[in-house]
Amino acid sequence: MNGPSDAFRATVYQELLGMRTQTFSDGERVTPETEEVLGDLLERILGQLQVDVQESAIVNPQADEDQQGDVLLATRPSLEDAQAVLVAVDEWASVASYAMAWVYAPASPLPGKMAGWGGKAVDMLPKIGNALRFPLKAVAVGLEADSYSISVGFPWGVSVTLEWPSS
Repeated sequence: MNGPSDAFRATVYQELLGMRTQTFSDGERVTPETEEVLGDLLERILGQLQVDVQESAIVNPQADEDQQGDVLLATRPSLEDAQAVLVAVDEWASVASYAMAWVYAPASPLPGKMAGWGGKAVDMLPKIGNALRFPLKAVAVGLEADSYSISVGFPWGVSVTLEWPSS
């Protein structure tokens, strides 16, 4: 897994700049149109993330599933491979979160007109989190983490957590 390319990250930024120019003419307004553009952008982020996961030699989401429906790893990732996948997972989470923060992040006060997240963003963020679930499982196994989690929260977006035993 490679994470988002610099070119893709730049494209996301340019789209966000364009969105601000088109729909934030007063500088502080979130509109239904803005939320629709953000939802479309999150959908493209999800699509690129899914391609990255599918093409990964380390993370194979086509592997067998256990009785709970969790994907099983064919082999234990090396420490180096697990660290590389963690970087990619964090990069993807940060790109989705950056887009969310661009529109919704606290700016004292929060941007006006629309309260909460738009429906398409709410639909896309869990899908992005789910796409990161198996790669993060591989990371947790390779780094011998006790547990892992991915959460979606207002206003920032996607958060990734690994935990190790305290003893």
